[in-house]
Amino acid sequence: MLGVIPALIQDDPEFSESPSLVLIHDGGGTTINYYFLGDLDRHVWGISNERLVEDNAWPGGITQMARVYADLIQVELPRGPLILGGWSVGGLIALEMAKVLAENIEFHVLGVVMIDTFHPLARDVGISQDITAIEWGEATTEESKHITLKSIRNCSKFAQQWGRDSLKGSDMPTKLPPVILLHASEGYEISASEDKLGWENYQHNFFSHVINVPGNHHSLFADENVDGLTEQLSKACQILEGDR
Repeated sequence: MLGVIPALIQDDPEFSESPSLVLIHDGGGTTINYYFLGDLDRHVWGISNERLVEDNAWPGGITQMARVYADLIQVELPRGPLILGGWSVGGLIALEMAKVLAENIEFHVLGVVMIDTFHPLARDVGISQDITAIEWGEATTEESKHITLKSIRNCSKFAQQWGRDSLKGSDMPTKLPPVILLHASEGYEISASEDKLGWENYQHNFFSHVINVPGNHHSLFADENVDGLTEQLSKACQILEGDR
């Protein structure tokens, strides 16, 4: 959802001492799906694409988005440890944000949770371009569809460029925080190591854990799957919290 950025999606005073979870928008540019998640026993923040409707936005692609969003966190969020994450391309942006915040002692990133995030070069056609599988709500206007599809195409282009740059190895940090993958159980055949969604070519033993979640890439937040996704996302956060 657009509006206040970052937006507080879940406010849980009982667990206010738990590390916050910051979820980054998907390719469509909004955080609306994160509002369907069940209680994660921590403050949950969402960052949407503040330049969703702008032409020629984000000339620096994923890297620029990550820097701007990291700045937002440092200005707007309370100091303390946090977990970054996101669905689809949101997981990739979260990874880049972890690099930006790597040396920040006020906002210590405990880890990154990628929600069915494919490596951009894992398929000839990126998952975010698989727009035929999108299920639109009855109230979705043609204008909203146009804006969303434009954002998806832009994010796919940015992700592909990030993927090409990653092969050069120049962006590899000396140490990343732990990264956990939540892998849709009804997945796509995209790589030799299917459960790692192509990330085995990025860095050896890239994920500390790979956890299956119900549904396919586009149905993770559907009524029949969201409880399972919530349970496993909560488990991932607890793993990262326990590692600190």
